[in-house]
Amino acid sequence: MTVVERASLEDAKEMEEFRVTWERALTVWWSIAWRSTLFGFLAAFAIGFAIAFFGAILHFNERFLQRLSILAGILTGSAVGIWAVKRVLAKRFTEFRIVLLPPDWPGDRNMAD
Repeated sequence: MTVVERASLEDAKEMEEFRVTWERALTVWWSIAWRSTLFGFLAAFAIGFAIAFFGAILHFNERFLQRLSILAGILTGSAVGIWAVKRVLAKRFTEFRIVLLPPDWPGDRNMAD
């Protein structure tokens, strides 16, 4: 554990822990959902366009392009989803921010409703 991580852990021990309420869960979910949807659509559109464009130029088999598009969609959706979660984990919300702590953190208790 680095010095910065240890300092952050010491700061975290002094923080007030908030309850996980339905409102806070909805806030986090919405933050992930809109990012995943918007940026997923934009990325899928760009990749789908590129596959169709180059597939037409290179005269690829239509069945091959369909399979390639499905695979590209799965990979793109997964990557964008992970990116969205990472962005939300680093975000400061109006009322709270999300902090990752080690599982053996002394103040650990179940705060879910």
